[in-house]
Amino acid sequence: MPKLKPSETDIENRRTKSIIRKYQEREGLSDPELAKRLGIGGSTLYRRMRDPSFMTLREIRILSKGLDDHDRLELIGGAK
Repeated sequence: MPKLKPSETDIENRRTKSIIRKYQEREGLSDPELAKRLGIGGSTLYRRMRDPSFMTLREIRILSKGLDDHDRLELIGGAK
């Protein structure tokens, strides 16, 4: 069976996940530490990683403080 082309949403979600992981690596945070920094529980963090479209504005603001300008734009879907 041929592979399906990923949807635009799938591509954006992958991009967002990679930016979050980059932030996590840059800050030296484990998953539980990242959840604590974002003010959410571990299960909520895993839900957000599965589907980043449910991230709150507050969570995005916290993440954006540790990112460079290019990654900030990508986090909100502004850079391609």
